[in-house]
Amino acid sequence: MINLDNVGSEKDIPLLIETVPGQANKLQKALLQNAEKMGIQAKANESRGSDHLSFAEKGIAAVNLIQPDNAFAHSPTDTIYHSFLLPIESIPV
Repeated sequence: MINLDNVGSEKDIPLLIETVPGQANKLQKALLQNAEKMGIQAKANESRGSDHLSFAEKGIAAVNLIQPDNAFAHSPTDTIYHSFLLPIESIPV
């Protein structure tokens, strides 16, 4: 399962490909490899703070894609435009 959180930033912030702590999985590895092939700056990370957690707790391989740029998050300007500044085809899936 791939959860798209804040993906896209006007700043030079790497894409974090997160799993639940202690549960690195093949999906995370494949996305990291694809990001590298596509020239996308990405890093492996762990997080319990998003919608991927409930899937991982049920044994489903799950990752969260996020670029932690909170300039617009949870504000009146938190729109789809600011959530996906990268073209969707540049997401390494």
